[in-house]
Amino acid sequence: MQDRKPLKTRTYVHEPSLFARENLFYVKMAGEYHRVSDYRIERERMESLLVIYVTEGELTVCLGGKLMTAPAGSIVLLDCRRPHSYFSRQPVSLRWVHIQGNAVFAYAAQLRRRMEKCVIEQPDGLACQAFLGLFGLLQADHYLENSVSVAVHRFLGDLLEELQEKEYRPANHIMRAAAYIRENYMKDISVNDVAELHGMSVYHFIRMFGRQYGMPPHEYLTVQRIACAKKLLLFSNQSVKNIAQTCGYQTAAALNHAFQKQLGLSPSAFRAQQRCQNATFNS
Repeated sequence: MQDRKPLKTRTYVHEPSLFARENLFYVKMAGEYHRVSDYRIERERMESLLVIYVTEGELTVCLGGKLMTAPAGSIVLLDCRRPHSYFSRQPVSLRWVHIQGNAVFAYAAQLRRRMEKCVIEQPDGLACQAFLGLFGLLQADHYLENSVSVAVHRFLGDLLEELQEKEYRPANHIMRAAAYIRENYMKDISVNDVAELHGMSVYHFIRMFGRQYGMPPHEYLTVQRIACAKKLLLFSNQSVKNIAQTCGYQTAAALNHAFQKQLGLSPSAFRAQQRCQNATFNS
């Protein structure tokens, strides 16, 4: 005979005071399901922010006509004022909390702006610990409404900080990559080299760099090299060949091609033009 774990479903119902409903975060309903199969919930609207922590199995979430998968270890955030559903045909274990309060939907809006979808597949430890701390309070027989409100605030705050950090992390990588280009443009470097050095795929690097600097990284590299060449053409008597090698071009022809593309004239013509203008200005 096959040994099967017993199914467990528990619901925790609390009735916050008028003060809590008017001034605090509060939770009227929470619960936990252990290895529940053929599970499905579908709603049109509910005045709460639903948080689901999937501990085993996999949950499918439908919001705005889009299906999303929430594997074990993920957190689901659902603004229940929008039509939604979630289900699992296979055994799934989860903990859920309906959060309410004056500021909960303002928090939900802040979180939604930083989330590509309502499922966070690998939340950091602090957010998970904060959720489990909140859930522990809700399991108690005595509802400590001030402690619950603080625990909700901690959980939402930790989650928001985590999403903000993830949002800024790529930007910091891109800024470091741009600084690397400015410091090493005179060397034989490529976009592939810079992307690999900073732990990004070439496609992701080019896309994120363009979003932050308004140009692709290879153009940014060219801008640094052209700026260097301009200074040397104006303030030194070095040959175009030497200037090209100093600024990261292997040949004078490569520098000439970049100048023609960026400025519409050759390095020699640029030098002559600028010196002619300076002589006219100084005469």
